[in-house]
Amino acid sequence: MIYFASFVREVLGASSGQRAFVANGLVVGPFDDEEEVIDSDVELVERIVETQGAGVIASHIDKWDVKKEDGYSSDVVMRSFALVSKFAVSRKRTWIVVGEDEHSTVTLVAEDSNRPVLDVVAVVDPLTRSAQKLAPILDVLRKTVNCDLKIVLNPKPKLSEMPLKRYYRYVVAPELQFDKAGKVAANQARKRRPICGDTAVDTEPSLAILVSVTPVDAVGLACYKWSILMYHDV
Repeated sequence: MIYFASFVREVLGASSGQRAFVANGLVVGPFDDEEEVIDSDVELVERIVETQGAGVIASHIDKWDVKKEDGYSSDVVMRSFALVSKFAVSRKRTWIVVGEDEHSTVTLVAEDSNRPVLDVVAVVDPLTRSAQKLAPILDVLRKTVNCDLKIVLNPKPKLSEMPLKRYYRYVVAPELQFDKAGKVAANQARKRRPICGDTAVDTEPSLAILVSVTPVDAVGLACYKWSILMYHDV
C-alpha cells in the first residue's frame, strides 16, 4: 500500500483525500466530494479502454510465455497499454492497395531481410513542389530505416500550364552532425564550390537549383582549362 500511495502522490499528482479512477493508465478524476462512482461509470471506462486497444494488447500477451499467477499478466497488459496509448494517434491506419503497378510504381525492398521491416508507401504527383520535398525525406528513410519502400506515381492526366516554375530542395542529413564541442550541430546546408584558381569568378551554385556546367560556358571552360594546366604541370 505504501508503494501505491507513493505512486498516486508522485506520478498522478493526487493529494491526500482526493479520489480518482485509474484504468490501464487512463486517469479519470479527481472527483468532487459529492460525486460518486457507480457501476455504469465503471462499464463506460471499460468500454473506452477496450476501444483504445486494450483487448488487442491482451490477446497478444496471452500468446506470450507470461505467467498468469497473482495478476502478473494483467499488470503487463496495463503497462503495455499505458506505454502504447501515450504515443497513439486518433487517425485510423489506412492501407493503400495498388492495382496495376508495372509502369507507375517504384518498389525498393529492404536491404536486410533478417531484421524487422517497415512498409513505407508514398503516393505522390511527381511534378509538384510536394514531390520535391518528399524525395529527400524518402531517401533518408531508405538510408536509416530497414524498410520496403514503394513510391506510387500519381500525376495529373492533363496539364493546362507548366507544373513546376520554381525548384525546391529539402536538405536533411541521415545522421546527426556534431560540432567540435561534441554538441549536436544546427541543421545547415553544405555546398560544393568548384576550384577555379585565380579566375576571380564566383561560381558557387545556388541552393535552389542544380548547376550543370557545359563545355561552352565561359566559367566552366576557364575551370576546365585551368584544371588541364594543373594536370600537365604535375
